[in-house]
Amino acid sequence: IKFLDNCGYCDNSIRTTYYVIKRLCKALEIKFPLDTEFLPPAPDEEEIYTPTVSVDNTKRLIAYWRNYPGEYVTSLVFLSTIFGLRSIEMTNVEVRQNSIKVIVAKRRARKDKPVTREYPIPEDKMKYLSGYEQFSERTVEYAFLKVCRRAGVKRRYKENWHSMKRCLNTIFIDLGINKTLFKRFLRWARDRRDMADVYYHKEFSEVNREIFKVHPFLNLW
Repeated sequence: IKFLDNCGYCDNSIRTTYYVIKRLCKALEIKFPLDTEFLPPAPDEEEIYTPTVSVDNTKRLIAYWRNYPGEYVTSLVFLSTIFGLRSIEMTNVEVRQNSIKVIVAKRRARKDKPVTREYPIPEDKMKYLSGYEQFSERTVEYAFLKVCRRAGVKRRYKENWHSMKRCLNTIFIDLGINKTLFKRFLRWARDRRDMADVYYHKEFSEVNREIFKVHPFLNLW
């Protein structure tokens, strides 16, 4: 468990691995040496079922903030509604010429370097990132309150930037977009129990192009 934690596995992945190995030991009739006391705690039910920003409210946020292309919070709304970035990911975005580079994990297993993704940005959309700065996660989280308040969108209890990612996930499914494709776009790990997911491969640049063709919010900016 300590090894998995050092490799950067999240708590849920560690718990899943624990039970897979436990069942394997049982099948092989090998004594399993660990107890559940070593496991990270199971996620709180409220943490799992946190609210999702509705599609209508997302459109209202975009309609308001696209009028303020030079503001810092505008860049956060753009990054969130287009790429579903989490708060921590929006603290360290590298804005380049017609692209952004995002650190999606602080370190890669067995390699001492961060995992990054680079997204293309249409030239006419770059103005919405002109006010971006690298601030703390607390600053990013607090900005969500300002984003909703100024746009006249009522924020529900526990609604935050991650709620926007849930909105994207929901609308991608409703639109019938290939699940494995948008999982890559949203930077989720492969499902090791699904071999079709494990073996699915497209260059990340191609994933971006295909998602941009059907993205529900891109043309609203």
